[in-house]
Amino acid sequence: MILKDAIKHLEQELNNKQDWSCVACKEDHEQLFEWLKELQAIKDADSNEALDALENMYFLCTPQLYYNKLDNCYNTIKNYILKAQDKAKAFDLINEKDVDIKLLKWAYPSVEAYNTKVRVEKDYWWRKELTKEEFEFIGRLVGAK
Repeated sequence: MILKDAIKHLEQELNNKQDWSCVACKEDHEQLFEWLKELQAIKDADSNEALDALENMYFLCTPQLYYNKLDNCYNTIKNYILKAQDKAKAFDLINEKDVDIKLLKWAYPSVEAYNTKVRVEKDYWWRKELTKEEFEFIGRLVGAK
């Protein structure tokens, strides 16, 4: 089952099942339906490879639905989306500023050391300096220590 099938299945369940013995269960299914539609919209808007993998998140959450742990499911999806968005943003920033990851890891946690090397060394003349926020953001995502 792919994401579109899961959305269609939930929509049919919500429309066809008139007698919900458990109001909380119906609300959980309605909430999941909304989250999956939102997820599909994100996926349709951005073909980023990381976001394509979200299609499989529904299946990771399915067992949690039976134990009324929809919040865990939501948080799993939300965290996955945020990480994917951060990676995409970092990748764009690395390309835009021609960041040298080895140099960044060498200089970490000192943005001043990185920027000094970029300014002074002839081998780095085309690279752009980073702000402290950019430096720390990329550093976290590439595992600089």
